[in-house]
Order: sequence, then C-alpha cells, then structure tokens
Amino acid sequence: MASIEDLKYAARTVANNAEYIQVQSRACADTLKRHGDRLGVVGKGSRTILDARQRVAVAQRAVEQSAATLLTLRSNVDRFIAEIGK
Repeated sequence: MASIEDLKYAARTVANNAEYIQVQSRACADTLKRHGDRLGVVGKGSRTILDARQRVAVAQRAVEQSAATLLTLRSNVDRFIAEIGK
C-alpha cells in the first residue's frame, strides 16, 4: 500500500508534467495562430488557402482548449495534495 508521501510525490509528478505540457501547448497555439495569420496574408482570394487557414484556426482552438484543461488538472492536483496533507 502506498504511503501518503508516495501519493503526494506521484501527484506532484502529474502536476509538474501537466504544467510543462500546458506551457508547450500554449506555445504551439501561438505558433498556429501566427501561421494562420500568414496564410491569411498570402492567400487572399484563394479558396484552398482560406480552407487551410480555417483548419489551422480549428487546430489552434483545440490546442488552446487542451492547455486550459491541463491548467485545470494542475489546479485540481494541487488541491488534492493539500487535502491529503491534512
């Protein structure tokens, strides 16, 4: 059976990994936004490029949602650690 300290360590590992991935996801979303903006400039009038820009925007929103969910996970794990420490 795992000790409270073992649980805290495992939870802290999850929280730290969630934070790391959240930061990387935010950077990815920012990159997707920049690429989408560039497509908008380059592809004025092109239906194919407009479609690509829309798909990049969908991907950007999905990555942003993922980052937000990871932030929530981090907060929940922090609360869990605080609760088991009482």
